[in-house]
Order: sequence, then C-alpha cells, then structure tokens
Amino acid sequence: MAEWPEYVLGNANKDLYVYMQGPSEFGIAGVLETWDNLKDLSKISATTLVTDASMKDYVRNPVAERITQDV
Repeated sequence: MAEWPEYVLGNANKDLYVYMQGPSEFGIAGVLETWDNLKDLSKISATTLVTDASMKDYVRNPVAERITQDV
C-alpha cells in the first residue's frame, strides 16, 4: 500500500506518524523504537491498568511484570 487510506488517518500528520512509529504497523522503526520511560513509572500516582500484548500460554511478560511492580 503506497498511501494510507483517508479513512484510516483522516487529517493526521502522516510525516509525524512515520517519524514516531516508522512506515509500517508491523514493526517499530521510528524514534519510539528506542524510547524507554521505565524509570519514571514510580511517579505515576493514579490507579493504572497494565495490559500485556503477549498471548503465549498467558505467561507474564517480564516488562509488564516490572511495570506492575513499579507503578
């Protein structure tokens, strides 16, 4: 697909999106690829729901486990 369909992103800034995410939804290649904010988790004071994208036998993801402990 050369261009995003209008109904997907509407008036979104596609240049900014590609800069942050990268050109594909199937992998991160933009600046978010190396973004890490784990050190600031302890600053969150609100009740927080942590979800984990892994579905392998419902095994906890180590990163999700750390987030749950640090928040």
